[in-house]
Amino acid sequence: MDKYVFISFASKDRQIAMTICDALEHRGIGCWISSRDIQPGGNFQIEIVHAIRAAKVVILVFSGNANNSDEIKKEIVLAGQNHLVVIPVRVEDVTPDDAFAYEFATRQWVDLFDDWEHSMQRLVDQLVAVAGVQPVQVGTAEASPDAAEVARATAEAVSVTPAETAPLPPEPASPAATPDVAAVLPAMRPPRRRRLFYALFGGAVVALGLVGAIVYGLSRSTQSVTPQSAAIDLYNKAKDAEARNDLNGAVRLLRQSADLGYADAQSALGWDYFFGRGVPHDFGEAMKWFRKAADQGNPAAQCGVGMLYLFGSGVAEDDKEGIRWLRMGADQNGPCAEDNLGVAYATGRGVPQDDIQALS
Repeated sequence: MDKYVFISFASKDRQIAMTICDALEHRGIGCWISSRDIQPGGNFQIEIVHAIRAAKVVILVFSGNANNSDEIKKEIVLAGQNHLVVIPVRVEDVTPDDAFAYEFATRQWVDLFDDWEHSMQRLVDQLVAVAGVQPVQVGTAEASPDAAEVARATAEAVSVTPAETAPLPPEPASPAATPDVAAVLPAMRPPRRRRLFYALFGGAVVALGLVGAIVYGLSRSTQSVTPQSAAIDLYNKAKDAEARNDLNGAVRLLRQSADLGYADAQSALGWDYFFGRGVPHDFGEAMKWFRKAADQGNPAAQCGVGMLYLFGSGVAEDDKEGIRWLRMGADQNGPCAEDNLGVAYATGRGVPQDDIQALS
């Protein structure tokens, strides 16, 4: 079905957002949602812009997490520029801050935490009435998520500590989904030049970070000197589990492979901790595994180490050290390191601003 509905959500609300997406699609309304529709290696910023331009309406999944999300605010601005209707859908009884007050003042919003079935039907009616979205005939009603499932998803989506509800600068991402770096990195208000750097840097992280790890893993498997076959086998099984969206199983297998010293598994495990895929976000753990792999010459892990130093995440901020690690990865033609070193030159972060070097 055509994906006329763009679903905007905070990274921590991914599960409830997917539940809403599934419920709408079981009712014949096609949706676009980043956690499913951005393919591995895709550029999040570009694909989100294209999806908004192709949509007829934006559903804003609103919660305490959304209240603190700068990325959602950007998506709402893009929706306005493209003359799209925005329908706020509250999954938590939260008062919108000033940035969202206008949307709630001028729109009919839907509260999904009251009566799921009634509220979903009201949402469908609004999509038809205000945006001309026409449902298509699909399957049977039994496949639609029930209220109990929604309650569980909502509870998991909003049961966070006050510290967790602070804006977390990009989620995530995963190779197939992610959020953006702004949903992963700690809250910070850098100078304007650094904000530009972070914005450009985010696309490189999502598009190249994990892809670089996978490509490098494939290349290393053909070299004459390889880790023991057991570690390689565990790593390959982890990739298979990841393709089946079994993130917990993938992490378990990656850890076994990483414990055997396989650099590709160590790097991949570092990215999982970086993005919170199958494990909690933990930049300290990400740095631990990145360093193990980076010390073995893995360029994707060297990129990860460089990024953590540049952002001061899991380690003291150190631009010089960050650039040093990015250079090591770039010298091995690691795409993540190459691209982000280019961003550093383009923005003058840790190196003199130099457009020629950035292009190179």
